[in-house]
Amino acid sequence: MRKAFYLHRRGKIWYAEYRDPVTGEISSPKSTKQSNKAAAEKVASAEAARLAELTDFPPMSLGEWGERFFKPGCPHVSRLKIEGKQISDRYIKSCQQNWDNHIKSDPICSVQLYSLRRAHVLAFRTRLVENVGQTRTAQSVWATLHIIVREAFFHGLSDRDPCVGIGQIAYKKKKRVVLTTEQVKSLLDPELWGNSPYYLPTKTAALTGMRRGEIRGLLWSDLHPEQNLIAVDHNLPGFLGAGNDTDPKWHKRRVTAYPKTLQADLEPLRKAEGYVFSFKGKPLSGNRWLEKFKEIAESEKVNAPGATLHSLRHSLNTYLLDKGANTTYSWVASRTGTPESTISMQRKRRTEPKIGFVIKFSRVMGVPPEYFVGLPGPMVVPEHLESLVSRLKCLSMDDLEDVEALVQAKISRSAKKRDENEAGKAECAV
Repeated sequence: MRKAFYLHRRGKIWYAEYRDPVTGEISSPKSTKQSNKAAAEKVASAEAARLAELTDFPPMSLGEWGERFFKPGCPHVSRLKIEGKQISDRYIKSCQQNWDNHIKSDPICSVQLYSLRRAHVLAFRTRLVENVGQTRTAQSVWATLHIIVREAFFHGLSDRDPCVGIGQIAYKKKKRVVLTTEQVKSLLDPELWGNSPYYLPTKTAALTGMRRGEIRGLLWSDLHPEQNLIAVDHNLPGFLGAGNDTDPKWHKRRVTAYPKTLQADLEPLRKAEGYVFSFKGKPLSGNRWLEKFKEIAESEKVNAPGATLHSLRHSLNTYLLDKGANTTYSWVASRTGTPESTISMQRKRRTEPKIGFVIKFSRVMGVPPEYFVGLPGPMVVPEHLESLVSRLKCLSMDDLEDVEALVQAKISRSAKKRDENEAGKAECAV
């Protein structure tokens, strides 16, 4: 009968190599933390008995285990919800796509969970990089596999997590393209679009900074010309059809400006209900819209290779900053619904909510405080913010200037303190 373990002495400490009770493979040496051989044999025997008990679990392959994930009853999602952690529907769908498109058909899925080793995982990573390259997609797929394997360890289906110690897949991040004002003007030339149904959605993206899914899910009831506002309450991802609306990214509902020039184009087309942008009764195809946009962006007149619909969000930020928009309390960020973002030509800056409830409201609702100074008529807002809106309507521009002064003072103090710290580090280095 084959021995369950072998002892080797390294210096004063005894190490044990254990035989896998299922595959018969010998593991790498593990310290018994004992200098006495008899004590080391006792520790190794107990560990070998523990490993033998693990074989009582019913055999299950990685493929069988993975089929339980990213659907109702998913072990990973259920555990996170019990722990009070948040996980977005968009992330779950992304993981499901990774499983279906890249992991499910890979040879690693035929390996039994108990027998899964780091060599199997490394081989999978090598095949993945050969298929899709060192890209963001590869890293996303790798993260999905790690979730499935780690949950098997948590649920006692394996005695190890073979992904531990294996680094992430490095990839080159795509450079964000920001269009100049002249390029945006050329892009919005109606002659380039002809009778394309994607012209008005593109113009909406350029003038409001809304995301592609937010524009696809925009309803006529979201447009408020009397208040010059658009309520951004829905998101319809590019690969989904009507009726699959979700909340905007990060569940951040907000309002943004409804420019007069855009009203002149949309209001004559207003309907009682339904999506603002549709084609033959169905929401616009997000993928076909993106393809048409890239075609025109790469044309000789626009000359913006690499630009995407999302580039218009960054371009709007830059345009507003060029025009001297007030960015003291993230004015530009609030216009585009990105409460904490890195904006083109603007350094990421965080102001604490305690500076004033105006800034706090700007973050929560994604709207600049100026919109609520003397705003006529009722406005639909969440119930827990109604009292805050009433307080904002009573503000004057002088009050806002006082808040701005407080913010500027705080920023100055932070900059001074940062300079002092950097000077101190320089002296220490000398």
